[in-house]
Amino acid sequence: MWRAISMKIITLLIFVLLITVLPASCISAVKNEPFIHREWLLISYNGISRHDITSKPARVDLSQKSDGKTQHGNAEIGCSQLNFNYHFRADGNIRFRSVSHTKTECSNNSQEDKLIKSLSESRKFTLTGHYLLLTDGSGHQIKFIAADWD
Repeated sequence: MWRAISMKIITLLIFVLLITVLPASCISAVKNEPFIHREWLLISYNGISRHDITSKPARVDLSQKSDGKTQHGNAEIGCSQLNFNYHFRADGNIRFRSVSHTKTECSNNSQEDKLIKSLSESRKFTLTGHYLLLTDGSGHQIKFIAADWD
């Protein structure tokens, strides 16, 4: 009789433990969302160092959160200032929309132009530690490091 009661208690404890622990382990990749909402500094584009692309600042600011699915961001790539909307999903897809940018006289840099085009056409993102990797449909990759980590 005591054995049957002990088994019921053990079964009940295991059930309670599973009920409390299991939901925490089912958190989706959207939990990466807070980590994407920050400022990112360019490290490289297709393996080319930022310093070989531009001597000026190169950053993407995704720190502005909104309540909807579409987020707003801005960037500074060399002499160009960009504004855009973006939307990302837990499966690693990202879309940049309404990308507009200003060009100044000093922005006669074909590498900067390629980088801006690749950024606006990015389709995939990967977060690894403090690094963000964006990949466009042609396979061009843009690598960033979190500004608060650099």
